Amino acid sequence: TFSKMGYKIYFVDKDEKLVKELQKRNLYKTAFSTVNGHEICEVKYEKAFLLGEEDNFLSQMDLVFSCVGPRNFNDFAYKLSKVPTIYFFENERESVEKIKELSRNNNCFFGIPDVISSNNSSKELLEKDPLCLITEKGKIVLEKSMHSFPEEIICVSEEELKKHWYCKFYLHNMPHAVVSFSGKLFGKKYVHEAMEIPSVKELTFSAMESIKNSLIKSNFVDKEMAEYYSKKELHRFSDKYLNDPISRVARDPIRKLRKN
Repeated sequence: TFSKMGYKIYFVDKDEKLVKELQKRNLYKTAFSTVNGHEICEVKYEKAFLLGEEDNFLSQMDLVFSCVGPRNFNDFAYKLSKVPTIYFFENERESVEKIKELSRNNNCFFGIPDVISSNNSSKELLEKDPLCLITEKGKIVLEKSMHSFPEEIICVSEEELKKHWYCKFYLHNMPHAVVSFSGKLFGKKYVHEAMEIPSVKELTFSAMESIKNSLIKSNFVDKEMAEYYSKKELHRFSDKYLNDPISRVARDPIRKLRKN
């Protein structure tokens, strides 16, 4: 998304094999799932760093996006004290307050990538590019900050962002876990395979309905938004071109099944 809009992109990762491959080039191919298969897109970037190699470049960045999992940002939070704007694409809204404290930087904001990105691919796609993974054509919703974004990026108030987060956290995360844990019991590898089992589909639909009605009755989300999001979720769980592995969705079960 940001590459298409002309931003210069830099990657930081702990995966040495991945970073070495990224350092050999300046673009990679990614695949978007469509109704009829996959649409290939090229993503250009400037550089890739192993964690620690980026230290001298951080002061030149306008934006830093953290998408590493809520347990991992302790590894680099201390470096971000002077970055102008930080966005957290972590699956945990309270991570923003944690990072403010750890980084001593109040310019930290929450963002929601409303999209399923698989960590899997297919033989055909990997032949096009060994780094090619599959994702949906989703959207990004950001909390308003001092940074001015192009109009393609949806920027909303903190209050409005809460509504999107309630949908993402409850109508996406919970039924996504239900279909994955249930599919595992049937020995399935992918989420869409689990959705093809009538009892799993029925259970997932029931969970979705319960959560949707709870959100509406609690006035967390209006009925129109909740209905739209629910239908969208059930459709994306059944997307056979996404190749979304149960092992990805069902990881970290203790965190996902805690009471809150």
